[in-house]
Amino acid sequence: MNRYESPTPTATTSFAFLPLPNLATNALARVSSVNVDTDDAVRLKSLGICVGRRVQMVKCGDPLVIRVLGARVGLSARLAAGVVVRPLD
Repeated sequence: MNRYESPTPTATTSFAFLPLPNLATNALARVSSVNVDTDDAVRLKSLGICVGRRVQMVKCGDPLVIRVLGARVGLSARLAAGVVVRPLD
């Protein structure tokens, strides 16, 4: 990187928004949007995954495992891809 290039946001950069499956293991994030169909949105909300909620990546992969509201929740990578998060410091 030369002095005229700006750094590329990464999964650990607090201002970067990224799909939930791209969150690093053990990283904390806040859900900023949920972009899935209505049935899936209802399913995610019943699991506690909604805008403003804090989540932690427990295990990456398919299925991935996150911690939300003190519980561990497994999600398919396809469903999790519709959840956009902002990593927390």
